[in-house]
Amino acid sequence: MIKIGVSSCLIGIECAYNGSSRKDDFVVSLSKYFEFVPFCPEDAILSHPRESMKLVLDKNGTIRSVGNKTKTDYTKPIIEYSLNAAQKAKQENICGFIFTAKSPSCGVFRVKLYLENSMPVDTTKGLFSKTIIEQFPFLPYEEEKRLSDPWLRYNFIVSVYAYSEMIQLNKNPSRKAMIDFHTRYKFLLLSKSTKNYKKLGQIASFANNTHETFNSYTALFLETMLIKSKKNQVYNALEHMFGFIKDFLSSEEKIVFLSTLLDFKKGIVPLVAINRMFELYIEKYNIGYLKNQAFFNLYPKDLGLDSNTLAFK
Repeated sequence: MIKIGVSSCLIGIECAYNGSSRKDDFVVSLSKYFEFVPFCPEDAILSHPRESMKLVLDKNGTIRSVGNKTKTDYTKPIIEYSLNAAQKAKQENICGFIFTAKSPSCGVFRVKLYLENSMPVDTTKGLFSKTIIEQFPFLPYEEEKRLSDPWLRYNFIVSVYAYSEMIQLNKNPSRKAMIDFHTRYKFLLLSKSTKNYKKLGQIASFANNTHETFNSYTALFLETMLIKSKKNQVYNALEHMFGFIKDFLSSEEKIVFLSTLLDFKKGIVPLVAINRMFELYIEKYNIGYLKNQAFFNLYPKDLGLDSNTLAFK
């Protein structure tokens, strides 16, 4: 099962500063699909209950994690924990991370930053999440509250599955394996970026068995998978895939298919409606090239990622 790092409190572990949890029902529901590897730097250092913390910008321009009551500087132990956690994440082959919003340790977006006089000055990342992200620049990550957005949820989970498959590719790399991998991801990559899709195709076409080639492909692939899918770019990929089935269809079937594609572009129907039409004709006419595309079969259907018209912007 694919492993995901997660802030411990999100899965019901009572490790917040006051001994409570911040259990998130959606995050917990993902345990059906992923194995969680929990982390909590503050609880590991101080246990609970403990004083709450905030991020302070000191006079030297350094961001520090400081206790709200005692003013104790917890920066060093949190950084040490974070670096050790990064080592564990590498050993565990973690393929994504869900962080706790607003946390001075785990928050990613808009974590409050204060001056030494306690006046708010800016926003930043938590010390733990910042360290993990710096150690793994292509690792998919999100905050639990943002996963309520269908668009962010789709892109995060798709990226996690793609990250996992890339890890598997790099365990036994070969020129043939890279070409097969790229072929499988062709239209999912196209749905992210035409420019990167072409670059990756060139790398795969002229691939050799050197580490440099695999590293170049891996980095650009993972970078591409982190691009948020836009509706027009997805529509472009769907049009390309339609080219593989159009000659099998009657005039009436073509009209229905193309009008449904336009309805997707207009935000009237969700992607799942298009995918089911593709799957029908792929099976009926045994179109092997499309059958194995990651665009259709990367993640379990019951996740419902493509069932919401708001999954693409």
